[in-house]
Amino acid sequence: AVVLEAAKKISPKHFESTVDNPEELGQTRLGFIAEEIHEAGLTHAVAYNADGQPESIDSVALIAALWHRVNDLEERLKALEAE
Repeated sequence: AVVLEAAKKISPKHFESTVDNPEELGQTRLGFIAEEIHEAGLTHAVAYNADGQPESIDSVALIAALWHRVNDLEERLKALEAE
């Protein structure tokens, strides 16, 4: 239930890449912001720097949390359709 509630709090964002690579730096990307994932409580999906600040996300862990959210929505939809 904790993962489900946390997954409800996040949404994808457009952001400018800060990856130190000439082909990537400054490019607009769609994804998730590590700080927002941390604040939502999905700390298992966040990698932290040496200062303990959110630095990047673990995509596989984030997919698992979102999968849980999709399954919940499917169950709720089925219940509504059965009424």
